[in-house]
Amino acid sequence: MYRRLPTAISAGRRALSSSAVRRGYEDTIPNLQIKADSKVLCQGFTGKTATFHIKEALAYGTNMVGGVSPKKAGTTHLGLPVFGSVREAVKETKPDATVLYVPPPSCADAIIDAIENEIPLIVAITEGIPQQDEIKIMNALKSQSKSRLVGPNCPGIINPLGCKIGIQPGHIHRPGSVGIVSRSGTLTYEAVAQTTSVGLGQSLCVGIGGDPFPGTTHTDCVKIFLEDDNTKGLVLIGEIGGSSEEEAAEYLERYNKTRKNPKPVVAFIAGQSAPPGRRMGHAGAIISGGKGAASDKVKALEKAGVIVSDSPAKLGSLLLKAMRDAGVAACCPCSNVGRPGHLAACNLNPTVMSQNTFEPSQSFHDAASFVTSSSQLKNLSNNTKLELYALYKMITVSRHPNVTKPSIFDMTGRAKWDAWDKAGKEYSQVDTGTLQEKYLDRCKELGWVPSASTTTLNKQAEPTRVALEEENLDSIDWDAPDDQLGGQKRSDKSMGKNVSVLQEEDVEIDPKTPHGLAILGDEGRLETLLQLGGVDINQRDEFGYTALHLAADRGNVGVVKLLIARGADPSIQVRGYPRPLSLDGLGGYIYAIHRPERGSKIELT
Repeated sequence: MYRRLPTAISAGRRALSSSAVRRGYEDTIPNLQIKADSKVLCQGFTGKTATFHIKEALAYGTNMVGGVSPKKAGTTHLGLPVFGSVREAVKETKPDATVLYVPPPSCADAIIDAIENEIPLIVAITEGIPQQDEIKIMNALKSQSKSRLVGPNCPGIINPLGCKIGIQPGHIHRPGSVGIVSRSGTLTYEAVAQTTSVGLGQSLCVGIGGDPFPGTTHTDCVKIFLEDDNTKGLVLIGEIGGSSEEEAAEYLERYNKTRKNPKPVVAFIAGQSAPPGRRMGHAGAIISGGKGAASDKVKALEKAGVIVSDSPAKLGSLLLKAMRDAGVAACCPCSNVGRPGHLAACNLNPTVMSQNTFEPSQSFHDAASFVTSSSQLKNLSNNTKLELYALYKMITVSRHPNVTKPSIFDMTGRAKWDAWDKAGKEYSQVDTGTLQEKYLDRCKELGWVPSASTTTLNKQAEPTRVALEEENLDSIDWDAPDDQLGGQKRSDKSMGKNVSVLQEEDVEIDPKTPHGLAILGDEGRLETLLQLGGVDINQRDEFGYTALHLAADRGNVGVVKLLIARGADPSIQVRGYPRPLSLDGLGGYIYAIHRPERGSKIELT
């Protein structure tokens, strides 16, 4: 049967497709299961926003096949063909999905264009589509059985095996066994980071968006996750408003809780303190008519056997415990996701997601104990410690880091992660047994004797590498104590780490530069320096950080305000790291800076 689109939006458009056997929009749910090699098209391809995110998608390994931009048809962009219409692009590339970076006024037409051309998956990133247009989009979706919409106003969908469709930060994802569905973009990333940090990884992540008329709901994603053998656990993130979470809870109670072996599910509901009638962020996040309250959602989920966390920071640990209790915890040891040749390099497939199963010998444990208990460990260089720390982790955990790379504010953690990742590449063709022998040889060079693990370090031996347990590396003097930096104490809210350098104890912060004063939190001297002129307030240090990065890191609120007022650019980004004003919740405080151009005053709390 064929149904026509409402004439108010589709005059002259062709009818939408459905099969002779009556089918509906629900039949498009399987389209969410994107693969590493899924072909992806982009609408609004040559715009600034699309260009940035498509570059990121290509770097991640996404199989982008081209884009649509009527005014630039026939050209190439980012090495991909540009088509004049969706119909032409579909005819030439036969995409499995399309991602839209189209302005709100014309986004509805772009979505319906994709529907008419029967693209299986449509991902609409655009925020601010008029609700009347969203209703027309929903009518178009419900009248066909070929295309599935994710969004609008969403971060997108990602399969960590190498297909990123949207604006997600790809580097925090790892292939694994957790399915994630969320109405909130940033909380999606939090859930990803949590499940990555505990070694579980993700099978599929879907940000469904927070608008009142989403193309995909929690329940749609839950259906996929429950039937997917590669998904062993679920994370569900919701917020106040609507009934999507309650409907998902009802489905879980009916089809998961009654299973012989239910899949573990952890959830978090945002907005539990929101007053009725007030919209909180998303257009759909509003309690109205006595419905959509957080308490109702929590109660429904708990009834369905879901573990409801009181904090997004606990999602990973709660799910790991639940999956261990259920005997289904699994993780991927690979850190090369999204890099060219990733799948061929590690032969990763959904059934091979486990930690290192090698069992080290007793001699190995004795050697490790000798090195970490030696009183002379402090005499070895940091590079030496890091090199054999990495060797130790390769033998006991996995060839590559199985957690996301620590933030720029954890210099010790980043150094360890880098050393581990580098060693994994260097010894990629060496079996673990040989690595263990190499480790033992290094320990012997340092004076370890197999029959006497308490021998002191041999001062005559060249300390080329030293084995090091995880907890002992934390004692390395990467940074000078607060009271030794520049002769002044930092703010009480300081994180106690120097973002831009691996600070040695005898290095002083230069109090004559914006960067030094930003670290020290000295508002008065910074104001004087800026008044003298001749200072580039947005100048980067040797690591690419601005004074605003450093002030935000330390929690020096007064300095942040001053820098913003004097023209510091909050959009400057260091490759792979957040912008200065995206560093919420760091250093023991929360701050938010509202853009002055939107009419809001600068406000930090």
